Amino acid sequence: MNLHGVLLVNKPEGCTSHDIVDKVRRIVGQRQVGHAGTLDPMATGLLVLLLGEATKISDYLLNSQKGYRAKIKFGIETDTLDRTGEVLREQPVVLDPELIAAEAKKLLGVLQLEVPKFSAVKVGGVKLVNAARKKVAVQTPTRPMEFIDLTIHEVTHHTLDLDLHCEKGAYIRAWAHQLGQNPGCGAALESLQNI
Repeated sequence: MNLHGVLLVNKPEGCTSHDIVDKVRRIVGQRQVGHAGTLDPMATGLLVLLLGEATKISDYLLNSQKGYRAKIKFGIETDTLDRTGEVLREQPVVLDPELIAAEAKKLLGVLQLEVPKFSAVKVGGVKLVNAARKKVAVQTPTRPMEFIDLTIHEVTHHTLDLDLHCEKGAYIRAWAHQLGQNPGCGAALESLQNI
């Protein structure tokens, strides 16, 4: 007997969305299990799983807006655009919290941003993440990414904690990277939670 419905999972850090799907498939004993949007292995929070007939609504859910709680650290750049990557540049910074907040608010709307090279986007039939892991040089594409609104929770001289909503296909890592380019010190995601 197949189960049908929606299962909400609080994804822990360190596993992929596909890892969670595989685990649920084994637990419920059926293959027809999918998810309504991939979360990075570093990300935590809400992962929507669809079982049985509910997989038919995946396109609807995939195309809906997403909300994230993010903490961004300034003065660091990594190859993954988050704290899990290889550090490319690091420097101590003391930024004006009002400047950080103002720069963040400028990055709403549709932005033309580079897709993170550690992502599942395919270029020439090859996933960027696979090319990056093998150190194969691939021209990473840019694409429009839409960021709807933000709520700032805390700003210090070197971090920003906020909620950020975006449309499908937008990368919070790319947004954080761009935010770090504006004051010229670099930035990377320290944490990410799907809300």
